[in-house]
Amino acid sequence: MRAEDRHVVLVPQAEQRDANQRAVPEVHRAIHLLPYPPVQRRAALDLLRSAKEQADAANRELQAALSRAEELTRAAEAANTAKSEFLANISHELRTPLTAILGYTQLVSEGCAHRCEFGGRVLLEHTETVLRNARHLLAIINDVLDLSRIEAGRLELELTPCSVTELVADVVASLQIRAKAQGLRLVASHDGPPPPRILTDAHRLRQILINLVGNAIKFTEQGEVQVILRTCPDGAPSVPPPAPALQIDVRDTGIGMTPQQLDRLFMPFSQVDTSASRRFGGTGLGLAISRRLARSLGGDISVTSAPGRGSCFRVTLPLRPAPAAPTAAAPKSHISAVTPPSDAPTETRRALAGIRILLAEDAEDTQRLFSHLLRKAGADVTAVANGHRAMDAALAAEAAGRPFQVILMDMQMPELDGYAATRTLRQRGYRRPIIALTAHAMQGDREKCLAAGCDDFATKPITPAALRALCERWLTAPAPTDVPART
Repeated sequence: MRAEDRHVVLVPQAEQRDANQRAVPEVHRAIHLLPYPPVQRRAALDLLRSAKEQADAANRELQAALSRAEELTRAAEAANTAKSEFLANISHELRTPLTAILGYTQLVSEGCAHRCEFGGRVLLEHTETVLRNARHLLAIINDVLDLSRIEAGRLELELTPCSVTELVADVVASLQIRAKAQGLRLVASHDGPPPPRILTDAHRLRQILINLVGNAIKFTEQGEVQVILRTCPDGAPSVPPPAPALQIDVRDTGIGMTPQQLDRLFMPFSQVDTSASRRFGGTGLGLAISRRLARSLGGDISVTSAPGRGSCFRVTLPLRPAPAAPTAAAPKSHISAVTPPSDAPTETRRALAGIRILLAEDAEDTQRLFSHLLRKAGADVTAVANGHRAMDAALAAEAAGRPFQVILMDMQMPELDGYAATRTLRQRGYRRPIIALTAHAMQGDREKCLAAGCDDFATKPITPAALRALCERWLTAPAPTDVPART
C-alpha cells in the first residue's frame, strides 16, 4: 500500500470496545489455524488472554474515572448553586433585622435630640452608637455581595456623565468629620487644569474613593490626607494609549507598608498584618473590591509606600469625555469641601397626607416600623402579613371605590410570596403601582421583581426619607385607565 493511500478513521470509544470484543474469537480461531506446534499456539493464546485482561482492566478503570469526573462535576455545579443561594439568603436574613435596627434607632435618636436633659443626651449617644454600628454591618454585607458579583462576572455598570470634581468634593465632605476627629487635615486639589466631565459609573467611582480616603484616614495618626486630580492627555500605563487618562491620587502621611505587605494588599480578606488588624479593624475587602471596580471601569489602582513614610494610592481611569451639563458652572482649580449634611433630625414632612398605602410585610417589627414611618408622613396605611391577604385587600379596596394609591410588597412571605401575589393581581387586571420592597439584593433580583409585574424595586434597609420618596415618586404615575393591563 502506498503511503498516500493510507488514512485514519476515528471510531467512537464504545464502538471500538465492541469491535475489540468481537475480534477476540476471530483471533482465537486464527491462532489455532497457524502452522505452529501446540506449545507455541498455547503461549500465543496466553499472551492474548493476558492482553485482553489488561485491556478490560484499563477499560474498567477508565469508566470508573469518567464516572468519578461526572460526579465531581455535578458536585461542583451543586456547590456553586448552593453558594449562590446561600449568598442570596444570607443577604436577606441579615438585612431583615437590620431594617428594624436602623429604623427604630433613628426614631429614638430623633426623639432624644429634642430633649435637653442629661438622660436624653446619654440615650442619644447610645442609640447613635447602635445606629453607627448597624450601618457598618450593612456596609460589610454590601462589600461581600459586591465581591461575589465581581468575581462571578455579574457586576453591572451604569455609565453616565459625571463631574469628577464635584464627586471628589462630595467624598471629602462626607469624610471630613472623621478626619477632624483624628486631628487630620483632609484636602483635595487639582494638579493642572480641572478634568472635564467624563462618562463613568459615578456610584462605583465614589465607592472606590470612599474606600481609599477612608483607609488613608484610618491608617494616619497625624498629618494630612490629600486627594489630587490630574488629567494625562497622552495616557497612562494602566490605560492603553493613545487614550487620555484621569488620575486621582490619595496620599497620606500614615504608617506606610513594606514590600511584603504590598504584595498581598489587593487580595480579598487580606490585612496589612495581624497587629494592624487588631488595631485598625476592617474585613480586608475594601481594597480588593476597589481594584476590581477600577478595572471594570477600564482602569486600575496602583500604590507606592514605605514604612513610616505614608502611602499613595493612584486611581487611573480612561478619560471618556461626556456632554457638558447645560447649566454647569466652570469648576475652580481648587476643590473646597462643602459642609457635610447635618445628622440633626428634621421635622418629617407630611408629604403622604391622605394617601392610602397597602403594606405587605411578614416581619412583624419591620411591618410596625414601616407603618409608623408612613403614618408619620400622613399616609393611611393598611398592613397585611402575606400575599393572599395583600391580594384580597387590594381587590376589595378597588371594588369598594377606595383603592390604594401604592402597594409596598415584600417578596418573601409565607403562604403566598410577593412574586405570585403580584403576578396574580396583574392577571386580574390590577393596574396601580406595586413596589417591591425586599431584603433580597443579589444580581437579578430587581429584574425578577419587575418581571413579576412590579413597577419599582427597593432593598431593605431603607431610610425614612427614601421610603417617603419612593412612595411620592409613584403618586404621579398615570391613572389606572391610562395604563395597559399586564399579564
